[in-house]
Amino acid sequence: MSVSATQKQAVQTQPAWDRRRRKRTWWRWPLVGSCLLSISYYAQQRLSAAADPRHVLTAGVTEQALNQLGQAPTVMAHAAKLFTQFCAACHGTQAEGLVGPNLTDAYWLHGDASLMALYSVIGQGVESKGMPAWNRQLKPIEIAELAAFLGTLRDTNLAGPKGHEGRLVVRPAF
Repeated sequence: MSVSATQKQAVQTQPAWDRRRRKRTWWRWPLVGSCLLSISYYAQQRLSAAADPRHVLTAGVTEQALNQLGQAPTVMAHAAKLFTQFCAACHGTQAEGLVGPNLTDAYWLHGDASLMALYSVIGQGVESKGMPAWNRQLKPIEIAELAAFLGTLRDTNLAGPKGHEGRLVVRPAF
């Protein structure tokens, strides 16, 4: 590839200040590219956070937020894994009760069977019954997921090896 004589002459006739200005502006395109990349990354993060069903808990853990969380299939699949990992040893694989009480019937030892009561019992534990306080090992979002998961199991009345424990709690219909 040869350079014509007119191109050589055009390059040589450029003033020195123009050549120096071009050399100093090399950084502009990488800067523009990095700004565009950061804007797209920020937008993607905001959109994915809005699509996450756990965003209902940003305002705080409430009965309504836990109800909404219980309707998200992806969250409930993760909560089922958490239940199997942390709770099934005492409560059974289907929450039918082994060492711990049956969590599928209408009889409750602690609380009023509301999701907030479940959240509190899971987080704080019941030392007198041997249940650890899970807030030391689980994140608050995981405790909320477990409470919402147990809310989906309420009143399924699975038969377990233990009889009914606690008092009968009738929940109001939503």
